[in-house]
Amino acid sequence: MIEDAYVRLYAHDFVQMAGRSELGQNVQGDVEKRLSDARAHAVIMDDRKTPGHLKALVERLRELAPEFSGRVMLKGANLEDAAERRLVFLNRIADALAGAAPASSSRVIAIS
Repeated sequence: MIEDAYVRLYAHDFVQMAGRSELGQNVQGDVEKRLSDARAHAVIMDDRKTPGHLKALVERLRELAPEFSGRVMLKGANLEDAAERRLVFLNRIADALAGAAPASSSRVIAIS
């Protein structure tokens, strides 16, 4: 059985990083570390529970990517542009976790 706590933990962290990035903070180092942590933790969870934890995280990130409330954005920023940046940010992280992009790629967090 996939542990939902694993999925929630990492999905929450990546969503927070998307918000911090939208506010202009440099999150590249945090993203790279968390990608590494999520991969390593998934191996442990797969061994102890059921395979598929990383895949479940990727799916959750793709589900969360289009959900945007507008709470985390700079004053005066365009709502549609901010929503698109969040979508791109989270999908790039999902791609990196799925193996479609290297974890150290600057494209993972380049959303501006």
